[in-house]
Amino acid sequence: MKTKKVSFLNNKYQKLAGILHVPRETPAPAIIISHGFGGNKDNKENWENELCKNGFVVLRYDFSGGGDSEGKFIEVTTSQYAKDVYSAINFVSSLPQIDKKRIGLTGNSLGGSVSLICAKDKRIKIVSTIAPPTYPRELFKKLFNDYKEGKFDSLLKKYEKLYLKHGKVSLIRAVYSYYTDAIKYNFEEIFKEIKCPIQIIHGDKDELVPTDQSRRIIKFANKKSELKIIKGAPHRFSDSKYEENMIELNVAWSNKWMK
Repeated sequence: MKTKKVSFLNNKYQKLAGILHVPRETPAPAIIISHGFGGNKDNKENWENELCKNGFVVLRYDFSGGGDSEGKFIEVTTSQYAKDVYSAINFVSSLPQIDKKRIGLTGNSLGGSVSLICAKDKRIKIVSTIAPPTYPRELFKKLFNDYKEGKFDSLLKKYEKLYLKHGKVSLIRAVYSYYTDAIKYNFEEIFKEIKCPIQIIHGDKDELVPTDQSRRIIKFANKKSELKIIKGAPHRFSDSKYEENMIELNVAWSNKWMK
C-alpha cells in the first residue's frame, strides 16, 4: 500500500489538497471520501486504510476553504462543495491506477449530502453516506431562530472549533451562506435521479442531523439501496466502537457493489 500527497484544481482554479492511498494491485476501483462542514481530510485515516486494505484506491481531500486547500471558509456552500466533488471525480478518473468503470463516492454529514448530489454522474458506481443532511431547511430552523434571538449557545456548542479558529462573525456568515444555498436542493427529487446503489449510515443518537431525515429520504431511493442505523452513535461517530461499526458497514457495501 502506497500513500502520497496529491493536489488538483477545482472549477475556480483553487488547489485542493488530498491524500491518495493505492493498494498493491492496480488498476483498482476507487473511493472518494468527502468530509463534513468545517472538517478536513485528516480525521479519515482509519477509514481510508481499511478501504485500501480491501483493494480500493482511496482519495481523501480538503474541500475549498478548509484544511490545506485554497479558498475562503466564509464562501462554503453546498453548491461549491458539489463542484469540488466533481473536480475530485475528474482527478481520480485521470489516474492510471484506477478502474474508471468502478468509482464510488462516500462522505459524512455535508460531505455525504454533496456526494448524493453528484451520484447521478454516470461514472459513479455506488454512493455511501454517513448522517447526511437531506432536509436542510428543517435542520437549520431552530439554529437560526436562536441566532435571531441573539442566542449563540447552540451554534457555538456545535461548531466550537470553527468559532475559535475563524471568530463569531465569520462563522455566522459561513453557516448562513451554507444554509441559504442548501435549501435550493430537493433531496427527494435528487434521490429519484440516482441510479446507482445508495447506502445511508446514521446513528440513532445524532444530536445534529435527526435520524428521521434518513428514514424519510431512503423511501425515495432505488431498490438497490439500504439504510443502516447504529444504536447509540452520535453525529460524528466519535467513539471508536461507533467508528469501527460505521467503517465496517461502509467497506462491506463497497465490496458488495464494486468488486
